[in-house]
Amino acid sequence: LAMLYVSGSQLCALAGKIAGQLEAQGLAPRTVCKRSLIQHFCGKPYAQRQLLLDLDPTVEPYLTELVHRRPNYWEGDVEVMYRLYRAIGRADFLAAVALAVEQHCYGGEYLVTIADEGRAVAGGGLW
Repeated sequence: LAMLYVSGSQLCALAGKIAGQLEAQGLAPRTVCKRSLIQHFCGKPYAQRQLLLDLDPTVEPYLTELVHRRPNYWEGDVEVMYRLYRAIGRADFLAAVALAVEQHCYGGEYLVTIADEGRAVAGGGLW
């Protein structure tokens, strides 16, 4: 009996690949998609991280730096970031990430502050 050990990120990547292949071949039911498989197979922070990564390539360097700077706390940051994304939408979230990178501010609380300030200045939306 052989045991296979994979990390959470490897499992998320595998779930995403399987879902993508099933969808491409028209084999997956409409209710099964990449996101639902990732959420099912992965822990919540890993699923949220993958969903954020799928938003845009600019999110990957931010999350990579966040994980390096906060190896013990990144999961909480990802949950905050995911809630923020759901609250303000893709465009405003990506604008907040871009500004955070420019200001070298890595953490969920920084993105929330940037988003709040942007909404206050713009009267509802970032820039």
